[in-house]
Amino acid sequence: MVFSLDERSNLIKIYDNEMKNINKFCPKKEKHNNRFPYIHDFDYSEISTRLGVILSDDTISTIHVPNLLSKTTAEFDSAYLNEVVYPLP
Repeated sequence: MVFSLDERSNLIKIYDNEMKNINKFCPKKEKHNNRFPYIHDFDYSEISTRLGVILSDDTISTIHVPNLLSKTTAEFDSAYLNEVVYPLP
């Protein structure tokens, strides 16, 4: 998998090895005081298969990538641990 930050649309795009766009991640405004925070940076851990995203509202979101890729948007949003938001110290 290849991850790319699209700064213009504020998305993290996920591509397969043939560079076909297979999914994208955008922070949910419901988890960020009804605002869309800007994505500053991200990192993917192959060991835990989680994507860590640093956001402009001084939070870090962690996303479980296999669930993001295999579930519908409604299923992904309904599970609490698929996206967890932590405040920065």
